[in-house]
Amino acid sequence: MKKPKQPNRLIRRLVIVTLAIAAGSLPMLMPQWMTSLAAYGYNPGYFQLSAYGYQVNENNGPAIITVQRTGGSDGVVSVDCSTSDATATAGFDYIATLITLWWADGDASDKPCPVEIIDDNVPESDEEFYVSIGNPTGGAGLGSPDTATVTIHDDDGPIKNDVIIDFGPPSGMPSSGIHTYLNNSTWAALHPLSQESMVTGDLDATGKDEVIIDFGAPYGIWKWMNNNNWIKLHPLSPESMVTGDIDGSGQDDVVIDFGAAYGIWKWMNNNTWEPLHPSSPDSMVTGDIDGSGQEDVIIDFGAAYGIWKWMNNSNWNQLHPLSPDSMVTGDIDGSGQDDVIIDFGAPYGIWKWMNNSNWNQLHPLSPDSMVTGDLDGNGKDEVIIDFGAPYGFWIWMNNSTWVPFVNSANLMVTGDIDTSGQDDVIVSFEGFGIWAWMNNNNWIKLHNQPAQGMVTGNIDGIPSLAVTNATMMMTTLPAELENTTQLPK
Repeated sequence: MKKPKQPNRLIRRLVIVTLAIAAGSLPMLMPQWMTSLAAYGYNPGYFQLSAYGYQVNENNGPAIITVQRTGGSDGVVSVDCSTSDATATAGFDYIATLITLWWADGDASDKPCPVEIIDDNVPESDEEFYVSIGNPTGGAGLGSPDTATVTIHDDDGPIKNDVIIDFGPPSGMPSSGIHTYLNNSTWAALHPLSQESMVTGDLDATGKDEVIIDFGAPYGIWKWMNNNNWIKLHPLSPESMVTGDIDGSGQDDVVIDFGAAYGIWKWMNNNTWEPLHPSSPDSMVTGDIDGSGQEDVIIDFGAAYGIWKWMNNSNWNQLHPLSPDSMVTGDIDGSGQDDVIIDFGAPYGIWKWMNNSNWNQLHPLSPDSMVTGDLDGNGKDEVIIDFGAPYGFWIWMNNSTWVPFVNSANLMVTGDIDTSGQDDVIVSFEGFGIWAWMNNNNWIKLHNQPAQGMVTGNIDGIPSLAVTNATMMMTTLPAELENTTQLPK
């Protein structure tokens, strides 16, 4: 009787190896003969990450890392995906991850390696960690890249929990000059003079915002450094000032318009003066509109030139040929890029420059003023807009819904004055004093006098008390300040 034909030796070994892979008992280091299986029509492929770098917003995790099987799909294979610290720390900024991803025979689909991100409500610089793949099984190999950098973009921004208020020159009222309301609890006098303009920024990267004040001629610009001492910045009184970390150094810079004779200058890293442009602009704002970690300067050069962007402290790009009535910035869609909200005046109304790529109209009416802040703490800035009489103030919530706010006010700023993770709206009402709309939920009264100027910043580096002094609590806004109108579409 003829003996049955024996299977080819290579086929028998391949069956044994495949069964071992399925059982998970195959050692990581493959025998030399297995690396040449492709020559016999067996190709398990190799693993690689889909990119060398990934981006994720702190409030929009998890980070999804894509692992690809390419070059072949024979056999059951697996690979480990793991994380390691760079500037981000596991347990504080993200959750340490080690998982094994499996592919069935014939499966060449991409597999996700998710890493949970911790949203901590702590303002900090962007941070990074690494994701690597290794320990491939089933004869598969490693391709490139096998390690990627994941950047966590902080969504909290600098804490602005102190309010700096100018009550104006002496006028017979109890308060005059510049005062601070610190840590949601304490009033302190800062300077007896009234200001022409004020901005805040952490110029020396100490964690304490400086207050940069133009006291007008003949005093010029002064800095209140680390809530401790006055230093003169420049003897000239400027037309306008804005702050922002425009070179990504971790120190805020001051961009100053000194008027037609001198143009725009930058005070960089609290150390050096650099010219930005010889022309004097109509207005300026700052914001990181491309998500690079460097704030850009958006400048209205007037009717002849329109709006231009100074991008990443290196190049000019025109944003729009029209000159606007006003501009503000804020990340209103939670993308990690600041958007520019622009009032082009009648008949154009308010438009949004979204993610540095496209225009969308927000409202056909032209407002009196606008500010931004994340009132509900969800990572999307709201736009608080004064449409003037008879429509009053409205809030554009989460880039989707109009909500009525107050009837009228003379000044408005935003800042997280109780360090809750939600921006509060500080409003000065002529005849009713200064009030704060706290946590998008209730009103408290801060002061009986109205303000002539207000800015917010963390000037002492200390977080605020969660509850305001009980003597200043008041939950009902006077009825005449409530907005009961309908906003036209």
